[in-house]
Amino acid sequence: MLKAESVSKTYGTKRALDNISFSCERGELIGLIGQNGAGKTTLLKILAGRLAPSAGHAEIDGHDILWEPEITRPLIGYLPEKPGLYEEMTVVDQLRFVCNLNGVIREDIERHIAELADRTGITDVLGRKIGNLSKGYRQRVSLAAALAGNPEIILLDEPTTGLDPVQISEIRSLIKALSADRLVILSTHILRDLDGLCTRAIMLNQGKLIQDIWLTEDAQKERTLRVEIAMGRDAAKHLLEHLTTVRSVELLPSQTPGVTAALITGAYDAPMEHELFQALKKQDAAIMHLSTVKNALEEVFISTLTAQPDEGVQA
Repeated sequence: MLKAESVSKTYGTKRALDNISFSCERGELIGLIGQNGAGKTTLLKILAGRLAPSAGHAEIDGHDILWEPEITRPLIGYLPEKPGLYEEMTVVDQLRFVCNLNGVIREDIERHIAELADRTGITDVLGRKIGNLSKGYRQRVSLAAALAGNPEIILLDEPTTGLDPVQISEIRSLIKALSADRLVILSTHILRDLDGLCTRAIMLNQGKLIQDIWLTEDAQKERTLRVEIAMGRDAAKHLLEHLTTVRSVELLPSQTPGVTAALITGAYDAPMEHELFQALKKQDAAIMHLSTVKNALEEVFISTLTAQPDEGVQA
């Protein structure tokens, strides 16, 4: 469906993208991974038809994205890292504007906006000015705008940046639902954003494609947290093992008297943190540390990244 063929981009003497090639199909949810400056945004702009490559080309079903925009543009929904929303517009006016740009039939616009609002959870704010919305709602409006016209390809540039944990969870759920019948590519430099979400990861470093891997079903199913609790080992073990969201508990050595360290594993989308906090609150016990343990994807990316030669920072 979507194909990048030997795509390169230079800015003066700096090469932002270096001979990138890959292809993908409907139903895939792809994570575009890389540090800041790796070339993710440049690649998404080229795939969206917003930027011309210096060499190579991108196409959809054999149609060149840059040279056949009348065919390819309606197929692409693009959410840039900094969405171009008009703050003085109401949400509904913004969506009407985008629907007109995207060629939605005039008689269908109001119905289509209602569907977009329902799908992205913004029905209650349709009459409000965008400038008065929270960051989370602005992201939802931007996502609704990217979906205007029902494009078959959705490109999302750092869609969870600046959101709180609850907002991130909501946006992730929306993205997951979108990939059921279309192609979704999202860029991120935070590998936790891909936990249980993406089916495939394309890794960029200094403008080069360094890994293109499928994420196994097993890797998508679980996540592990490291916790340190101000409780004795027996009491902590009993509490953790009785959390309904936790599948396994591994106690770890602790250097602090009265503090128990452990690894707890559960389903990737299970609210382990919430249940843990509630259980500790009932016991009037404190949590001293909580973090996500590196997953296999992080290990692959870090080991691959450290093996790459340092060629300087790319644009």
